[in-house]
Amino acid sequence: MYFQLTRSLTWCAFYMFIFSLPSLLFAYYGYGVSEINQDLLGVYQFTIANIGYDVTSETYATDSACTSVSADTACVHVYDDKYEFTMRQVSSILTVIEIIQTIALLSTIYHVHRSIRPLNREIARGNFKSMKISDYSILVTNVPKDVTKQELVDHFSRLYYLDAPDWCKRPPVRGAAPVSNVGNTNEQLYLNSWVADIAVYASNAKYTKCYLKKRELYKELYRLRAQMKVTTHSPLTHTLTYSLTHARTHLLTHSLTHLLTYLLTHLLTHLLTYLLTYSTRLMVPRHLTIKVQDQNYLPEVRKGC
Repeated sequence: MYFQLTRSLTWCAFYMFIFSLPSLLFAYYGYGVSEINQDLLGVYQFTIANIGYDVTSETYATDSACTSVSADTACVHVYDDKYEFTMRQVSSILTVIEIIQTIALLSTIYHVHRSIRPLNREIARGNFKSMKISDYSILVTNVPKDVTKQELVDHFSRLYYLDAPDWCKRPPVRGAAPVSNVGNTNEQLYLNSWVADIAVYASNAKYTKCYLKKRELYKELYRLRAQMKVTTHSPLTHTLTYSLTHARTHLLTHSLTHLLTYLLTHLLTHLLTYLLTYSTRLMVPRHLTIKVQDQNYLPEVRKGC
């Protein structure tokens, strides 16, 4: 499909170039671009602005005069004044050329669309699988860690050559040839071998993911550091300063509140304990003295006690 599209567009460009030859001839034999607007490479000679003569020139009326047509209009002379066209004829020719080029381009687009329509239909039905890089490559595991690409190229080129029966006695592939162009890799080790490219990788996916994640964290850290280095007049600095001040004030207030609450609670607890102890001492006498006149009664009282 890619090559068909390239071929169709190439033919379309070729036909459009053929159709544009008359306009290129008119521009090449014209003098419409003044000397001050001419480029050094002379590309102006193939632009549409160069058709005719320079209207700011003093000899414009003489240069653009018609000799074969008796009309009060300007003419364009081609091929050393051998052919003469009026401006109306030139504009008509250019218009027809543009229409033909447009038709050619639209016809090419329609042709390409009609050519790939059956292929799209087959893909929609599931009868045609999409092409992947894995269809033209193989996966080799358990490769020694110290192996080099050159050793792999030599090994597989020796075993799987395609222009003759290989070591498995499989027939050769028609039209197969060794690698003759290494423009895709720019590595000369694939030249004249049967291996087009080799990609060696180790089973370190988790380490790679960890590294990528850390790299994103470093990027975020660098970004935040850059924000912190802005001038003191920026809104971000004022916001950060206000936030830090507010946090410090809140922390100090919270700490003082807790300290005062603890001190008042401790003080009230000690005060209440002291008051209760003192009131108890006032209500209950510390010593009970019994005066007995009769000495004979004292043993009975003691005994009763």
